[in-house]
Amino acid sequence: MLTYIMPSDCITISDLEVPCVIGVDGWERRLQQTLLVDVSLSVDLSQAGASDDLRATVDYRELCVGIVDEMSGTRYRLLEAFAEHVARLCLGAGAIVYSVTVRVRKPGALAGFGTANVAVELTRRRESVTTVNSAGADQS
Repeated sequence: MLTYIMPSDCITISDLEVPCVIGVDGWERRLQQTLLVDVSLSVDLSQAGASDDLRATVDYRELCVGIVDEMSGTRYRLLEAFAEHVARLCLGAGAIVYSVTVRVRKPGALAGFGTANVAVELTRRRESVTTVNSAGADQS
């Protein structure tokens, strides 16, 4: 019996700003808000570390551009659905990505509670995700 050990290497991107329509209330459906996205990729960086070759790792600039390009202007009601879409994008970033944790924060989401915000965090593994399809966004 073979035992596979997940790598403990990680690439983290923090505070990526993504403008989109997000929320369930009528006023939220009429304007863009900026979400803050953090992603943590579980990867095997041993080859990249040994070779100093960008092709052996995840190009995090390319990943950020991909997330912002794909998610900007989307229309979701729930942070959970937005985060799920981002997770799928991240898992598609390369075969060295084994899992991803996505945290999406919505600053000012709790009107009347000062600077309080809401965050959703989820973790997905490669085997539990299907192909990304942007048609999953709520277009209402």
